[in-house]
Amino acid sequence: MLVAVFVFLVAAGFDGIVVRRRKEFTAEPERKEADATPAIDFTQCGDQLPKISASEPTRRIEPLWLPNYPTSLPGSYSAFLTELTGLPAAAKNYYRQSRSLRRCHVKNNQPNLDSVTCEIVHVSFLDHACLSFTCSNSSCALPRIIETIQPIIPADRPHPSAQAAGFGKAVLVAIRNPLTAYPAFHQEKSVNYHGVQGQVSESEWNEFRDEWFDKTLWKEWRGFVEEWRKMEPYFVKLYLPYESWSDEVKGPDLVEKIADALKQEEFPVLVSGSKESAPSNLACLWHSQIRNPMAIAEEQHRTWYTAQYTSEQLKKMADDLDEFARDIKSMEGTSNARPGDDQLISILTEYRDAVKSRSG
Repeated sequence: MLVAVFVFLVAAGFDGIVVRRRKEFTAEPERKEADATPAIDFTQCGDQLPKISASEPTRRIEPLWLPNYPTSLPGSYSAFLTELTGLPAAAKNYYRQSRSLRRCHVKNNQPNLDSVTCEIVHVSFLDHACLSFTCSNSSCALPRIIETIQPIIPADRPHPSAQAAGFGKAVLVAIRNPLTAYPAFHQEKSVNYHGVQGQVSESEWNEFRDEWFDKTLWKEWRGFVEEWRKMEPYFVKLYLPYESWSDEVKGPDLVEKIADALKQEEFPVLVSGSKESAPSNLACLWHSQIRNPMAIAEEQHRTWYTAQYTSEQLKKMADDLDEFARDIKSMEGTSNARPGDDQLISILTEYRDAVKSRSG
């Protein structure tokens, strides 16, 4: 009980801290005063969110792919999705397998619905990661990274496009500004696979950055987005930019868009986005399940340094993002245009501006 009270008080006390430090962690330019939106009073949120009923699906509803560029989803995403849909295992991971679970599907499962999203990281052209597989009876366990490099795990056995019968056609794509995605991914792998305690040293980050920046980092970031943008027979229903999750304006808006997308795909959504209450129940769900956990995590890292780049690297990153946005824009009105392109162009433009703001 004391622990729960402490977590609640700490999370509530971090509201100002998150606002002050958001630029460092999300690399977003500060919002201009003229564009400011009145703050939502989250003290009006109740302890328990009212739930609405959802009818049982009359047909089998397959999970949606959730390709996630590493570190692009908040750590509390799974708890959030369970609260939103009422499904205990709403969020599954493609690489987690057991005797009863394979590729986000429960074997011999009878219900018409058992999960909502299937998180996956997929880059088909990866050629420099050293991976070790443990295989038996024609199945392979999660690859084990055996060298400190950029280990994005390929999922080409079988390719996602060959598994279309077992997944919905809509795709949710989680992305993050490469400005913060590169160091966050390097940090995550250093902790998970090399036992690093705390933040990696600046010298280690600089060494990693300089070795891989021009070789593969952008190629993999853009390749990840392009592959899922173009992959048949799917289409991108919604991009989920990491920077939006912790933002007091964009966060609730993103949660509302996710809820709408899931309802359109006939998944249960038990939290209403009705504007009759202020704040809405979806905004309260965002505050309790997303913002508070992210605020706690950010406070734990408040003394961490901000990963730096050289001026040449920042210019190249901004130019690459700008070129990517222009390439997609040039496809407008052609057979190469894809659903979600307008949102992606907007995100890439924001990312470019954030990188430029870092360069001064």
